[in-house]
Amino acid sequence: MGKIKKPREALLFCGLLYASEQLFEDALQSLSDLFGPLAKEARGFPFKGTDYYQRELGEEIYKGFLFFEQLIPMDVMASVKMKTNELEERLSLPRTLRSVNLDPGYLDLSKVMLATTKDRAHRLYLRDGIFGEVEYTYCKNSYTPCPWTYPDYRQSEYISLFNEMRFYYQERLRQTI
Repeated sequence: MGKIKKPREALLFCGLLYASEQLFEDALQSLSDLFGPLAKEARGFPFKGTDYYQRELGEEIYKGFLFFEQLIPMDVMASVKMKTNELEERLSLPRTLRSVNLDPGYLDLSKVMLATTKDRAHRLYLRDGIFGEVEYTYCKNSYTPCPWTYPDYRQSEYISLFNEMRFYYQERLRQTI
């Protein structure tokens, strides 16, 4: 029988889809207010591969990532997703359509996980209508996409960014020992 123990805390991040720099800045400020200072910000990746978000966000969509300094317990991801959903709604007012799409997740040494409200066969239920999906597993010195990984997350630029942040996270863990 294995002993039950708490896992290490993870590195919180949020992926953002946005159509204007001002919307990105508004989201960045609100997310920093919620989750604290940033460890890294990456923005301006052209978002291609699906037109799913064009009705809400427009034709020219960009992807960005915010990685937060504060490590988090993994079991708070459902709460984080609920907060980012509320923030999406707030940032969309007075519009009825979203102006940004916020996808929070965490990375640890073995995986990158996204929180979502959509259930699929490969997703695990967290709580309160929130599911978790592993986007990458760590294998052979790099994060590696899973068969179901979103097309944009398969891009080498994203994988390089997450590998860089894994190194940052690993250094943070060494400092806490």
